[in-house]
This record gives sequence, structure tokens and C-alpha cells, in this order.
Amino acid sequence: MTGFPKVKYRRGKRPQPSAALKAAVLSRDGFRCVIAGPNCTGVATDLDHRAGRGAGGSEVLNQPECALAACRRCNSGKEDADGTYRRDLIARGVRVVKAATNEGTAERCKALPVEYADGWYELLGFERFPVSKYEAYRMFEDAGFPRPGLGVIF
Repeated sequence: MTGFPKVKYRRGKRPQPSAALKAAVLSRDGFRCVIAGPNCTGVATDLDHRAGRGAGGSEVLNQPECALAACRRCNSGKEDADGTYRRDLIARGVRVVKAATNEGTAERCKALPVEYADGWYELLGFERFPVSKYEAYRMFEDAGFPRPGLGVIF
């Protein structure tokens, strides 16, 4: 077939983020776990994708806006989160609900801010820029999501 790029990974294998991406994201986030779950160690050693890649991934999700620094415990437990904890992760922008396509999911990651321990930030490449809580709420609404904290189940 013409017009389709060659697949760079074996069937069933997700493309892995580069070591450079991981190092830059860990540095951007101060080597602190952004997820901050119930069993968090606080020290980030892993790169976590904001949108789960368990059902398959794509190179398009290996972008800095789609990734956060996480400790191993939080990274391994986030994908199985449910109930109140899952809603909290979504409301904080730490978990992004997948769109119909990986490209759409990457765009959601770029549009939605993240709540860090010291406030809300917009992620642009390998930098983060502070935004007010109200600006963060507006960004969620502009992306078609209810304001964080309204208890809406996704």
C-alpha cells in the first residue's frame, strides 16, 4: 500500500518514549511525582502518559504535553483508577480521557492544563506556564469538558 508510513514496532507493542523525552519531562516537572496518589513516594523516576496507552499507543502520544513525571507506584496504579480517584485525576488534568483518535487525544492533552502541587500550569513543549485556577477552568470548558471539581463522571 502506498501513502502509509511503515510501522516501527511489532504488532502489540507500543512505541516507547525516547530517553531524551523522559529526561526532559522529569526535569520540567522537577523530578517530583505530579500524580501524587495515595501511595506516592514523591520522587519521580517514570514518564507517565496522561492518556492511557493500554489499548495501544502511537508515536503521536510521545509528546511532552502528553506526559508527566511520576513515581513508579503512581504510574503503575493510575491506569486502574476508578471512582472518586479517577474523577480527581481527570479533574486535575493528570489523566486525559481518550478521544476517538490518538491525534485527537494529543490535542486534548495540549488543550488541558495540569494541577501541580503548587498550582495550575499549561504545558507547552518542555515548559510549563502558570495559569490561575479560573483560567484552568475556562480551558477545560473551552475543550468541551465540565469545570474541574463539579463531580461529573467521565
